[in-house]
Amino acid sequence: MDTFNYELVKDFPMYNEKLENNHLIPGLEYKYCSPDGGIGGYNDIKGKFSEDKCKKALLFASKIEPDYHSDYAYWKADCFYLYYWLYKEFKSNGISQHTQSIYRKLFNIVSIKDSKNICNYYKSKPISENVFKDVSNLYEMYNNLYYINNSNISYVKSKCDCINEFSAKYEINLMKCESNNNSPFCTVLEDIKDEYNNIQNLTDICNNVECKKLPCRKNDSIQL
Repeated sequence: MDTFNYELVKDFPMYNEKLENNHLIPGLEYKYCSPDGGIGGYNDIKGKFSEDKCKKALLFASKIEPDYHSDYAYWKADCFYLYYWLYKEFKSNGISQHTQSIYRKLFNIVSIKDSKNICNYYKSKPISENVFKDVSNLYEMYNNLYYINNSNISYVKSKCDCINEFSAKYEINLMKCESNNNSPFCTVLEDIKDEYNNIQNLTDICNNVECKKLPCRKNDSIQL
C-alpha cells in the first residue's frame, strides 16, 4: 500500500468547494484561531496562518467522521484533502514543517472523545516535496475536469480555457511516465486521460479545442 493514495485526489475539487463555502456554525471553538489562541497564537506559525483560514480548517475538520479501521482511514479523501490543503497553506508561508502538529491539534479541538480515530492515518505520514508536487499536478487537472463537467459551478476561467489547459498539463505530466508508467501517479494520470476522452460533445462545449483526444497529436487538433 502506497503511503498516499493518489486516487483520492479526484475528490479534492468537491472538498475544496465545501471548505471554502462552509458557513461558520455556533458552538465550535473558534477561539483557538485567534491571535492568542492555541493555534493562532502558536509561536512557530503566529502571524503566518490567518484566523479566517484557521476557522475554515477547524470547521472542515469538525465535519469529518471518525474512522475506526486503518484500512478505511487510508481511503478517506476528506482527511487527505485537509492534510494537503494545510501543507500547501503552510508551505507558501515557510512553515510546512508544522503541518502535522497543527493537523493533529485541529482534531484534538473539534472532537476530544474521538480525536484519536479521526484522520489518524495522516497524522503520522509526513508528505514529501515529490508527493506534494505529484498531488498538486493531479489536483490541477481534476480541478479543470470538475469545472468542465459542472455547468452550475462559477469559475474565473472559461470552459475552453479549462479544456485546453487540461490537455497541456496532461502532455507535460505524461513525460514523467515514460520511464515508469506503473507508478501510482501514472496510473491515476491514465484514469484522468480516460475521463477526458469520455467527455461527450467536447466541441459543443468549446469551439476551439486544441486536443480532441489524449494523448494529443498535431493531426488531432480541431481547426474550425
